[in-house]
Amino acid sequence: MRLFAGRLTLHRTVGASLAGEERVHDIIPRPDRPGWPAFMLRTSLLALALFSFPVFTYAAPSASDKSCSGDDYVCPDWMPTQGQVQDAMADFTRKLHASGRMTSPIKVLGRIEVSTVSCASMGPDRDSNFICGAEVRLLGDGGQTHHVQSSYTMRLSESNRFSVYSQGEWVEL
Repeated sequence: MRLFAGRLTLHRTVGASLAGEERVHDIIPRPDRPGWPAFMLRTSLLALALFSFPVFTYAAPSASDKSCSGDDYVCPDWMPTQGQVQDAMADFTRKLHASGRMTSPIKVLGRIEVSTVSCASMGPDRDSNFICGAEVRLLGDGGQTHHVQSSYTMRLSESNRFSVYSQGEWVEL
């Protein structure tokens, strides 16, 4: 972009006509020039064409996908799947709500939805703890919704049962 003759233009080209005089051509025509309506029509059609293509978005992981990513230390083979961790987080959140240890404006809990979880292991061994975080959405019977950001320290037993560390003790699910 450069300033030319007192106005800001994106780009200008200078060409010679057959008569020998020099003419200045704007790449983006100004509204007071004859090419403006055609330029606006082309720009509008281009924008319409671009917005008509399907939008590619990030696909959420399925329930069978791993709950972590990275090297073997942070994400060893024994790490649970998205669905397993989401179910465990929902169960533990339901226990917290039922016991009154979770403050929520929802009195009668209908169901719990857990977003995509992100986990990381504290070590490569099977008995290592791992930490998982997600957004938990509490849905009440009357249509109320309450969002909670949750992060739990968890571990798997030999029988593949989850335990969650809460207030100084391990709670088995």
